Amino acid sequence: MVHQRGIVPLCKGFSVIHRSLSGTTETICTGVLQRLDYGSAECQALILVPTPNLAQETVKIIGALGQFLGVTAQTCTGGTSAHADQQTMSRRVQVLVGTPDCILDVLQRHALSPDHIRMLFLDEADELLTGGSKDQVSFISYQLYYGNRNV
Repeated sequence: MVHQRGIVPLCKGFSVIHRSLSGTTETICTGVLQRLDYGSAECQALILVPTPNLAQETVKIIGALGQFLGVTAQTCTGGTSAHADQQTMSRRVQVLVGTPDCILDVLQRHALSPDHIRMLFLDEADELLTGGSKDQVSFISYQLYYGNRNV
């Protein structure tokens, strides 16, 4: 049911909120793949997840669904140096999947430009919007909306 109600609105560019026990990751990935500009090498979508394991799972799903489209996705879950993050972002990465703390760090260090990002997804938003992650998600949204000015 989540697929039927979620994929079509996502493909049309609408904001969607879904509550489901399962299936949201696949719906998000399908929505991302439908809205990407395949001719662009820029990062166009951020998917925020609460855990590194979910980030890895999400990248695998995007890779499987998008393998014939040439879509590239990368995880950003911490534990890497600033130089490694910069190298990752200098490659053709169209979708970045990560935990809020790591995504925020990459944005603040200007290793990732918000200029081309046009999609932001929160997988397991109930977990992301509790505790310290709520402020990080809010600041990421702010940076994506306003870019690097006034930040």
